[in-house]
Amino acid sequence: MMLVLILVVGSFSFSQQSDLIILQNADEFAGKRLENGEDIRELTGNVNFRQGDARVWCDKAIQFINRNEVELIGNVKIVRDTVTLTSKRGRYFGNLHKADGEGNVKLVTPHVTLFADIGTYYLNEKRAFFQRNVKVIDSSTVIYCEQLTYFEKQRKSEAILNVRIVNPNDNVTMFGNYLIHSDSTRYSKMTENPRMIQIDTTDKGEIDTLAVKSMVMEAFDDSTKKMIIKDSVVIVRGGLAARSGLVKYFRLNETIELYSNPIVWYEENQVTGDTIFLSLEKNRLKTASIRTRA
Repeated sequence: MMLVLILVVGSFSFSQQSDLIILQNADEFAGKRLENGEDIRELTGNVNFRQGDARVWCDKAIQFINRNEVELIGNVKIVRDTVTLTSKRGRYFGNLHKADGEGNVKLVTPHVTLFADIGTYYLNEKRAFFQRNVKVIDSSTVIYCEQLTYFEKQRKSEAILNVRIVNPNDNVTMFGNYLIHSDSTRYSKMTENPRMIQIDTTDKGEIDTLAVKSMVMEAFDDSTKKMIIKDSVVIVRGGLAARSGLVKYFRLNETIELYSNPIVWYEENQVTGDTIFLSLEKNRLKTASIRTRA
């Protein structure tokens, strides 16, 4: 019985030690006790901490011993595995395995790079929450917004407030106030007042713009290169305008399928039907096919 007790206590002690923030280096060191009885260390110059496999660097730091936290000042850098967080200032919470950054915050992962004024990274959960002037660059798009949560394991972003997602390869930009984006599947869904703009250039060098608005927009940037646009859809492109309840837009072959009470206006012509298929060529309407129930 005594042997079992010793093993349990030893295991608990090792777990506690592995959660402690350990000072690795500092050029200058001073310790003191605050009026509330809390012990702190004031550290300056080439400051370096370690907690498990996480490493922390900065110019200056205040280590709160009792709370297992560190305030970080100047050239903050936190590295764990393949993820690096940098900022001007920050705080590392040892018990929560959480890092806060403020000022030129940048998070680099194997798949995306995030920028913002303020950011938090949860090391164990591999989740980031960034605020104010957020920018995210992944394999195919750039996202701008005011708040964004990034789930590293799923490679998924959830963005709100003044959201803009840009696909530079296709000159397509979606706007809205709520976005779910998957980098791994190259799927995006925009809601809350979504709009889309695609800018092209005609043979004469003139700018030609496709503008779309609806209630829901889904973009598939995979081999299909399609968009599914739902509810109160309005499309405008040069002399072409359309309205319907559902639209499928295939960017590669420039075809548009309109469902649910579609109406198309082209120059001085109006077309209605159950389903309308539009084929574009060089930014102009090539053919229009109408399907009507018998």
